Amino acid sequence: MARRIGRGPGWAAPPPKPVRYPLHQRLADAWHGWRDGRRGIPLVPAALLDPDGHDPDGDDGEERRRLVGTPRLEALQRRSAELIHVERERYDRGLIGVAVPAEIEPRLDGLQAAVDRLEAQLELDRTPPDDLALKERRSAEGDHSDALVRTRRLAERSRREAGTARALGAAKQRRDDARQEMVRAAEDLRHTRRAAAARARRIHEHHWRRVAAYWQQLVRSHDKGPQLNALLRPVGPELPAWAEEED
Repeated sequence: MARRIGRGPGWAAPPPKPVRYPLHQRLADAWHGWRDGRRGIPLVPAALLDPDGHDPDGDDGEERRRLVGTPRLEALQRRSAELIHVERERYDRGLIGVAVPAEIEPRLDGLQAAVDRLEAQLELDRTPPDDLALKERRSAEGDHSDALVRTRRLAERSRREAGTARALGAAKQRRDDARQEMVRAAEDLRHTRRAAAARARRIHEHHWRRVAAYWQQLVRSHDKGPQLNALLRPVGPELPAWAEEED
């Protein structure tokens, strides 16, 4: 049987804090940036520079800065991707056995079909009978008067109509319960996905912060730091489409 996504204490807890950037990480990122800069990593392509060390097209805007990578940037990018994959795996595993709207919809369609059949039956039961139907006699009613037979037929129709009405009410309740279940499942799924995406974005932003600390120190220690900062920009962690902010 499918289960709902649980809303345990974590749903009511305060939102998680940003990913910590401990001192040892800051020092390591800055040291790697200083060391790479001192070693002239990365090289500024000569084709980008004129004799004065500027972009030959005269446009140093962000759109013209070329991406450049270093081993340290690659390591940070891969680490971010690994942690984001862990969040996606955790999200996918959490959906195992969970009631999702796509699984509830076929059952809801069947319940709606049952409601439609009972509504048609009730409409038929409420149709005024003709005089011939009211005079229909059972095998043991041969000696009964027409009035008594008529009364019995009317009572039978009334009981049948009441039974159909009760069955219709129960069928509508089951249908409405399934609708509410589908709404809750969709809402739970949306909140769970948004929480996983938010965790992925925190990881993404944290590693970009590490990239910035590394790049800052690299530019300061590189012999072509001003040109490096103006013409190049570091590659960094990528955010998968599933983790992007929803409208």
